Amino acid sequence: MSHIRAQRDASPQPTLIDVMIVLVICSAVTIFVFWIASRFMRLELFDQLPNWVVGTYGYFTALGTGSAGLGAAVIHSLVRRDPAPDYVRLIGVCLIAIFLMIVAIILIDRYLVVKSSNDVAAASHPPASPASAPAAPPAATIKPIVRNFSHPNVTLNGTMREIGVSVIDSGNGKGTYNISFKWTGSGGTQHGSQNATVTFKGAGNASLQSVVIPINRDHCYYDGGNLQSKNGDFVVDPGLVTGIEVTLSEVSGRMGVC
Repeated sequence: MSHIRAQRDASPQPTLIDVMIVLVICSAVTIFVFWIASRFMRLELFDQLPNWVVGTYGYFTALGTGSAGLGAAVIHSLVRRDPAPDYVRLIGVCLIAIFLMIVAIILIDRYLVVKSSNDVAAASHPPASPASAPAAPPAATIKPIVRNFSHPNVTLNGTMREIGVSVIDSGNGKGTYNISFKWTGSGGTQHGSQNATVTFKGAGNASLQSVVIPINRDHCYYDGGNLQSKNGDFVVDPGLVTGIEVTLSEVSGRMGVC
């Protein structure tokens, strides 16, 4: 071991020119090896590079670079006066260093870069959550059922005419009603207070719900009468309604003749 160290210490130290010569020859060998490998492996990677890059490798480039390096080494050895260094050892060390760098680049690209790319892809595309249960179909819309009832005229100190009642069944036991009629005091009286009562009848003439409507007696309302109406909600199932009954109350208060 000490003999090898002593021999290495005794060998001439390379100058800057020696280093440049070794780098030129080493680069030429590396370029030539990669050029041959790309041709045998039929790789098109190098052919797809820009022209200014493609021109730096190839057979003639490697040959020219190697020849320049060898020529510079020969000329330098002829003109130098001190002992020349071991070019073979220096070129071997340079080639080993280049190939170790190439192996390191391959390992980094295969195990680190690929793993990082997979992690980024997994982060940007998280696993899909389990499929949720399908939403329940929307409840079927129930179309309201409308039934119309009419009633004969009712007279008491005036007359209720054109009495009509609409029963709107919305389903689920709910619904609304619309009551309309015309009032005329012709042949009767005006002023005072009077109410009309509309009773919804069910099976067996049973009274289901009653609606009280104040009569507008401000005038006599000739020429067909004064139109009045009233809307409201059922408190019973409108589907049970089978008919209507209309009555008028007695007039209270001061009246006038029409």
